Amino acid sequence: MVWKVDKYVILSLHGSDSAGRLARIQARFEDTIRRAPQPKLTVEVSGNDGGAFVVVNGRGMIDVTVHDAKANGTRRVLPVAQQWASRLRSVVGNPAVLHNLFVFSGLPEQILLDKIEYARGSSPAPDNGRFTTDGTRSAPLEGKSWIVYWDALGTQPYQTVFVLNRFREFIPYTLQDSTTR
Repeated sequence: MVWKVDKYVILSLHGSDSAGRLARIQARFEDTIRRAPQPKLTVEVSGNDGGAFVVVNGRGMIDVTVHDAKANGTRRVLPVAQQWASRLRSVVGNPAVLHNLFVFSGLPEQILLDKIEYARGSSPAPDNGRFTTDGTRSAPLEGKSWIVYWDALGTQPYQTVFVLNRFREFIPYTLQDSTTR
């Protein structure tokens, strides 16, 4: 089983626990991205040949074991951890990949505006110069709310509203049909 970031293979795991390990790695990675104060990831290795970790932003991400070393044709854990860290470092060092990882970071899948539910779109909207706001904020979600923008030519209730992401891109949220709520 392989773990990919964006479309790039970072590592392969072998054994009956591979699926569970990959799920934990992915969950840790997503949580690290969500918690990152800025869109930047540092990748390091900690440990020795008895056991090592690939560490991302100071958090243990990947536990590299003796079994992983054997599956990679060696008895030494540290070189395997260094190889996996090097691949991950290379991939997250790519500005396009980093942008893709962080484009929705910190934004909810849904927002409420005037008790109306909106669902997040799949990509940033081009800035056509018509987005405006009066400072209106979405309803609080997990203690946080977002300033909402809309197309100045639109009418209420807006079919689409927008929230700024970390890159100051407008992320669309589309009005949900009342039959789907």
